[in-house]
Amino acid sequence: MATNKKSSFYLSLATGAEAEVQLDPDIYNSAVTAELGLTATKTSGSKLIRVPTKTLGSSGFAQLLRVSVVKGTNPETATEYRQLKMICETSKVDTAIAGLVGKTVNLGYGSNAVAWTITKVS
Repeated sequence: MATNKKSSFYLSLATGAEAEVQLDPDIYNSAVTAELGLTATKTSGSKLIRVPTKTLGSSGFAQLLRVSVVKGTNPETATEYRQLKMICETSKVDTAIAGLVGKTVNLGYGSNAVAWTITKVS
């Protein structure tokens, strides 16, 4: 993780209800959350349910995607590889698989955080 802080992100469960999950904001940046169907702000007036990521990922509302990343921005010259699990709204899974490739996330702590490029999503 890029920081030891977590931020609240929201995923729509049904009309008038949202799940709140705590995620790393350096990994779940605005470009990534748009693809995954997450938002950084809750809908006004909606019921809020706090749910662990793993529990939400095994529900019918979201899935955990396996995301492969390489250090840096050029996958052909990369020497370090990692895999992450990212939560995604079920209706967005098909578009997220293609849409996340090429996006960057930050991994590491504080000033040691480095950009990693998403190369594969499954």
